Amino acid sequence: MDRQKDDPMDSRFTPKRKTLARYAASRRPEDGPQIQKLKLDVANGSYKTSLWNQRVKVIFVDNFLERTEYRDVKMIEKSFWNHVKALGMNYNRHRKKSKSQRKAELEARKKRNSKQRKRHVWSFNI
Repeated sequence: MDRQKDDPMDSRFTPKRKTLARYAASRRPEDGPQIQKLKLDVANGSYKTSLWNQRVKVIFVDNFLERTEYRDVKMIEKSFWNHVKALGMNYNRHRKKSKSQRKAELEARKKRNSKQRKRHVWSFNI
């Protein structure tokens, strides 16, 4: 899938194609994902086979193990892949919508949230 000009998931969140290609060719850690700015390759439909995502998984699991007492690596990896899959599905579903559809959904969400905040405020005034 090619990224569109108004792509909601621009390069702030996903790696550029050139970056993915460079890492696939070299497989050097310095060309791949970094812990400071983890980006997932969700534009590609095959999340688990992406070399980039496989490296992100290793970085994530290692960092998770360093910071927590939890030691079930298989469960951590399973949770990671489930999350990547969900993000990818949301990304691709969002990409299929036109800019006007996304804008209409955003406005509807803002309106719902505003109504909910008003209800919440009124419930404390009783």
